[in-house]
Amino acid sequence: MKQIEMGQEVKDKITGFTGYVVGRCQYISGCNQTLVQPAMKKGNFVENKWFDDDRLEVTKTKAITLKVINPGFDKPAPRK
Repeated sequence: MKQIEMGQEVKDKITGFTGYVVGRCQYISGCNQTLVQPAMKKGNFVENKWFDDDRLEVTKTKAITLKVINPGFDKPAPRK
């Protein structure tokens, strides 16, 4: 199975749930999962969902990208 990439549009083969890959999780057992964020509906956000990679098929190979200027939290860890 080809690796699913961040930002690609995917579809769950069972439910038809469609959206963009916004997160990935790898487990030692090999049951890797992907977080899928669908588009808004009627101006409202739709909750994202986790799916096993085997259930997903890529519907658009061209991935969306974000220009990230400052990834993560922008303050340093506290010091003692």
